[in-house]
Amino acid sequence: MKAFAILTASLGLSVAACGQTAGPHAGSHTHWLETCRVDTNCGDDLACRCGRCVAPCTTPDAPCSAPVADTSCFAADSAAVTELCDGVTAPEPLCLAPCTSEGECGAEACVAGACVPVQSTGGTSGTGGAPSSGGTAAGGSGGRVVCGVQICDAGEICCGPAECGYCINALSGANCPDVCVGTGGAGGAAGVCSTNYAIPDLDRTCTTSADCFLGAHWADCCGSQTAVAFNNTELATFTAAETDCGPSCACPESGPLAEDGALLTTLTDAVAECIDGQCIARGPQFAGTCLTSDVCIDTTTGGECIAAPGPLGAGICRGASGLCFLCECAAPDTPIATPSGERPIAELGVGDLVYSVEGEAIVAVPIARVNRRHVEGHHVVELRLERGTVLHVSAGHPTADGRTFGDLVAGDELDGQRVLDARLVAYPHPYTYDILPASPTGTYFAGGALIGSTLR
Repeated sequence: MKAFAILTASLGLSVAACGQTAGPHAGSHTHWLETCRVDTNCGDDLACRCGRCVAPCTTPDAPCSAPVADTSCFAADSAAVTELCDGVTAPEPLCLAPCTSEGECGAEACVAGACVPVQSTGGTSGTGGAPSSGGTAAGGSGGRVVCGVQICDAGEICCGPAECGYCINALSGANCPDVCVGTGGAGGAAGVCSTNYAIPDLDRTCTTSADCFLGAHWADCCGSQTAVAFNNTELATFTAAETDCGPSCACPESGPLAEDGALLTTLTDAVAECIDGQCIARGPQFAGTCLTSDVCIDTTTGGECIAAPGPLGAGICRGASGLCFLCECAAPDTPIATPSGERPIAELGVGDLVYSVEGEAIVAVPIARVNRRHVEGHHVVELRLERGTVLHVSAGHPTADGRTFGDLVAGDELDGQRVLDARLVAYPHPYTYDILPASPTGTYFAGGALIGSTLR
């Protein structure tokens, strides 16, 4: 999350700013030039541009007839619009009230022929200057603060109380709320988390670490928190998912953690990194490490890098964001039994019907979860069954009766089929696959044999 987040309407939050700057040309329009984060903060006929509710237009220097009277269309690169956007060119021309002197603008300023909100003189990046009303500066020596479900960078302030605010540019001039909306004021009791405190399943894809924002996730009802990282486009969705979370149990909270398992002094110590094309929040002691395919991030040791030799060694593979996992899953062409015949596991998605077992019955059920893991230098068990089926499955993948594929040897049986041969072979595909049928057992038929799932 960068200091320019206030300029991007797509990074919206569910908590609307409360400040208004109603100038003489606002007429009866409620939201004109209010601070905003998303278009919905501005009502039906205005849009959120550069952190203010305004009206976009198409023809510079022409009058704007609606939705606000007595305004004119100013070019996106005009001095007035640039002032409104705090020095950044707007994405399109905007309607503003024209002026020739300060007296025509009321509480606003007459800048380059237009009435625009007076910008704050709050601190610039890393200076810790005074924030706008109701804001808490990140500032300091590049320091950061926890703000609602976000972690603000230097150059941003927390707009509103720390427990429910949102990060904005320190120069945005926003009038921030003094109390938490809908919680009975600052410190009001948070609701029980609707996701049962699970980390939201959101987009983590990235090209560089700049594509990722740091968030504060409520990990349990005791108030424990985990630093998490997602793609910047998921900020509004993440905020909505976390807004009803918070402490709701009389139990001690655990120390804050990063996603790599590192124990943090404070959540703001976490670092958002893009590893293997996935955003992850890491502890500062291991940030920038564990980037090659032969190692992985061990969450059980606080983010330490360990060898990832695959099933030929300790059965540990490198997964998404470089995290370690036990080498379990199947090849993309593994044939899965479905009501429409056998289908490759890589083609199946959530909701597709597959055969599973409930009690003594074979039933068709929808798939509840699918998983695809990136692997490099991987080896799998090549299993030949007496009916002619050949399966390529990771050694750690479970069978339906509690064993793993790595346990199987020639002469054993797999779901009533005799194993003719079992050996480790090099895996030629970039991904392994698994599914979880929505049945009590979570089992499915691969190549005619009932096997288990690694997913829960």
